[in-house]
Amino acid sequence: MDNYKTVKVHFKVAEDEIDEILDKVDLDIPMTIKYIDEIIPLVDDKTNKLLDMLENGTPLERWPAAYSFQRVTLPATVLDELETYLTDTNNAIKALIATALLKNGDNKGKAPLVNLLGSNEIMMFSVPPKELGEFALQILHTYFPDEYAPDKYFPLITSVTGGPCEYKVTVKIAFHGNGATQTQIDSWETEAEEIWNGDEGSREWGGEGDEEDCCTVEFDFVFEIVTDGNFPEDAHIVEIKKVNAAHTSFVNTPLPTPGSTDTTTGEFDSLDSGAVVAHELGHFMGLDDEYHYDEDGNYVNDYEQDEDPQSIMAQTWGNVSALPEHIDKIMSDAEIECDCDYSITITPIYDINISPGVHTVKGVVTKADGKPAEGKSIEVTVTGLHTRGPDELTTDQNGELTYSCACTCYLSYRSRCNISDWKL
Repeated sequence: MDNYKTVKVHFKVAEDEIDEILDKVDLDIPMTIKYIDEIIPLVDDKTNKLLDMLENGTPLERWPAAYSFQRVTLPATVLDELETYLTDTNNAIKALIATALLKNGDNKGKAPLVNLLGSNEIMMFSVPPKELGEFALQILHTYFPDEYAPDKYFPLITSVTGGPCEYKVTVKIAFHGNGATQTQIDSWETEAEEIWNGDEGSREWGGEGDEEDCCTVEFDFVFEIVTDGNFPEDAHIVEIKKVNAAHTSFVNTPLPTPGSTDTTTGEFDSLDSGAVVAHELGHFMGLDDEYHYDEDGNYVNDYEQDEDPQSIMAQTWGNVSALPEHIDKIMSDAEIECDCDYSITITPIYDINISPGVHTVKGVVTKADGKPAEGKSIEVTVTGLHTRGPDELTTDQNGELTYSCACTCYLSYRSRCNISDWKL
């Protein structure tokens, strides 16, 4: 500066974090709704802001507030304030607040959801669009599974059932056409289940870290032939053509979503192999093709594996199988997370040797549903005057293992299991 200057300064208040998130949402671009998830971690610090949005905001402010509240644990004081919205004139807000109460152990949220069962009103801002009746049933089934089983209200064509550790994916298809025979569909059913279930009869899936792959999924394909035109409401409808040469089988789009009431039709042919049918069944579970044809009409595998088996969604010959990522997508589309982990019981809890001799400790590993965990690795370490291990053992079909030491020692243990570092 070479002299005195007069400077005018304009101060701008920093925009609130939630407002910044909402600014990223463009209702003309449905996928931008996903930014609302960024509000969820802010609920604890922004509770008053969200309560104000819920009471006085625009629809695009009220919905994110209700959506965020139903995803977190809330204190009793906030739950008391939210009860007011169980009679809200906006059914989507009412449904989300009812879910928030149920998540926090307050059964006052049950009745409003029961009243929404069967409603075909579309929940605001849902992507893809979801009926409120379907949303209400999904929540009620989560918290009251015996009372509100989905198939009591809507026929499930591609269904996912079970939990918390073992699940079953069922696909029902009603076949018709001049190429349909019972012998053929029985063969298809057997071969397709072998491809999807693998040698063990089910697939491991889900979990993270220590609980990785602690859930299993069994695929069950239910085929029948309909000759009188009276097709069941709870099955996909597929025509089987009687052919003498090559024919392209297909499933019509949009593809059904597992765990929903979506249905579709398709066309197979009498020369299809079990692998072809297994591929088409992938479409019935919401999976896309993993191949294309180039400009010269040559087949191109878009997802070629470094070694066999190859993806059933990429090819239908040779050594093929469903891949782990297929299982992950099917269960994710069904909005199911693996809610299972392992626990270990050790007998005796500790063993201190006062005199020389052989001392034995037994471990029993179970899943969250109480069933034995077979084939799980445990590291055993002996500490004391004579350190030994860690030695790795594997549970048998009963989830059991034993470990013995013959020294003046004691066995250390962890009461909470850790798959990669269990200690007895």
